[in-house]
Amino acid sequence: MVPRDPICHLNRALVLSRLGRLDPCLAALERALALDPALRPAHHLRAQTLARLGRVREAVPPWSRVIELEPRSFEARFGRAWCLLAIGHAGEALADFEEGLRLRPPPMEAAKAHCGRARCLSALGRYDEALRAEDETDRLFPAHAALCGNRGSALIGLGRFDEAWKATERLGGNPVSQMSLRLSILRRQGRDEETRRFVRAH
Repeated sequence: MVPRDPICHLNRALVLSRLGRLDPCLAALERALALDPALRPAHHLRAQTLARLGRVREAVPPWSRVIELEPRSFEARFGRAWCLLAIGHAGEALADFEEGLRLRPPPMEAAKAHCGRARCLSALGRYDEALRAEDETDRLFPAHAALCGNRGSALIGLGRFDEAWKATERLGGNPVSQMSLRLSILRRQGRDEETRRFVRAH
């Protein structure tokens, strides 16, 4: 017999999520929401689960529903922003990051949001603003900034290649990003032979 209490289905979904059983988790959330369409935690977990499954486009509507139900949720603003950024909607993502920051999140969450802002601004060609956003990430959470390639990307966009190369030296904990940025610098400068040597060496 299927329970008629949406909280029972939500609790089951939470357990399944912790176990990494994401498809059954979604099914449990669908049952919860069929019984209570305004159950905010179910929409929240549904958005997170879809994003974990790589279904980021599908995650946008449940994040939007969480925002409707709880307008002051910076977590939902940031969650939707990352999904929008992933599907190429940098302008909309930027608006969500900035609205979430106005809700005064904790410093670590604010740092991650500034990191997201930097990515959006670079995607929009607003490289000077991207650098300032990355400065905020560095101020609030230096360890996180050291893993991001945002500063290098913005400097490449500005044609400041020597500074961009120096910025990649901080990315030792993120070798994939470091290599990608260095390749981009060499290619943007037209250093074809060095690019070929770099690729062979890595």
